Amino acid sequence: MLAKYIVDEKVPNRYRCFYNRLHVVPVCWALALLHTTIFTASVLWHLPQSLYLFPVILLLFISALHGLRIENPRLLFPLQIYLGFLVIADVMFGISVFTVSLMDYDTFLMFIGHDCEGRHNFCRTLKSDSWAVKVGLVLSTKIVIAMIGFFCYWNYTVIRSCRHYLREQREQRKYVRLAVPDSFLNTTIEQRVQVAPSAPKPNPGYLIVQTE
Repeated sequence: MLAKYIVDEKVPNRYRCFYNRLHVVPVCWALALLHTTIFTASVLWHLPQSLYLFPVILLLFISALHGLRIENPRLLFPLQIYLGFLVIADVMFGISVFTVSLMDYDTFLMFIGHDCEGRHNFCRTLKSDSWAVKVGLVLSTKIVIAMIGFFCYWNYTVIRSCRHYLREQREQRKYVRLAVPDSFLNTTIEQRVQVAPSAPKPNPGYLIVQTE
């Protein structure tokens, strides 16, 4: 099914990605499967308290995969909204991390997942960390958050381009169907009617002249 999405000269650049080397539809398939796997693993292993949301969000990914299979752009819209929400959440998380890092370093460590109570011995305190270590940890955290945000935004643009492509293909098929109806395409010639040959033209050399 994906063989028809081979990139050639006929495919516009707006429907390509990875430096115009890949079509957006196969990449959209890969991204939908990737987010389905990440979400399922996160809920089952790291967020068991959010298990009640699992059927709702999983239905979003199932509808997106089904929309790609039947080439329906409307079913991809929930996935596009989900990715847009991830971008907004990443931006808000980055702002929160930046604000907390300026106010309290120990709270910042707890905010990014470190155990500041020392139960697992990977919490750095204000006394043991130098300014270089603090600045490096804050900057590296910001870089990771920014990379996740850019990745989610790129996913958002790929899904949006895929929806536009599927909508354009559907409109083209609808136009062809209206221009050439199915009743005309399904007609068959049952019998052949022989056309009578035309009468031969008289030869001027053999004209009969009637005289009185």
